Parts: sequence; structure tokens; C-alpha cells
Amino acid sequence: MRVVIKNCRNCGTAHDWEFERPFLKEARFIDRTYGMNATQFQDGLNEEGTHEALEATAALFDILHRREGIVIPQLEIDLDWEDLEVLPTEQEAEAAAKAEQEAAEVAAGKEPGEPTTPPS
Repeated sequence: MRVVIKNCRNCGTAHDWEFERPFLKEARFIDRTYGMNATQFQDGLNEEGTHEALEATAALFDILHRREGIVIPQLEIDLDWEDLEVLPTEQEAEAAAKAEQEAAEVAAGKEPGEPTTPPS
């Protein structure tokens, strides 16, 4: 995922981060600090409006800032939801487009990747 913040309430700058998954050290930090294992963290990032979603979001912003050498006290991590955009990375967007095209081909009764016109 690509995480874009126009004006970070934590450090006063703009961010454009790419995040795939936490590194081992980060996963251990999330477990110790936020009480979430890797599965709970990932599930929380995929939810909206739950306690787990809020904690996973705070943990994500914590480790992304730490990757830049910025340490923010856990309870001080803040976010203006209006300044946040979560976008697919270029690779994720390409994979989604390919999957969408294959699903359309299957729905049309073709094998995925089958030419639309027969060879001459």
C-alpha cells in the first residue's frame, strides 16, 4: 500500500510511504507495544472503525515514522483522516487490473489470456 499524508500532525511534514509489511523488529515492536501479532495487525489495517483498526493504524504510523528516525510517544500519535490517502502501489494497481480483466474474460466465457480474435 501507499500511504500519503499531506500535513502530518505528528511531525509537521508531508509523507508518501510505501508499506508492504513490517520487518521482524517492527513486528516484535508492534506485538510488545500495541499487543497485536502480525495477523491481528494486518487484519486491523483491513478494517474500519474498530478498536483493532485504530490500534493498527497507530502502530503503522509509529513504525513508518520510526523508519525515518522520528520517534513519537505512543499516545501522542495523531492523524487527521482528511489528510490521509491510502492508495495501491504501482505493482498492486497492475495486479488488480490484470485480475479484473481475467474475471471479465471468465464472465464472458473465455479462458483468461485467450485472444479476443482467432488467429488467421
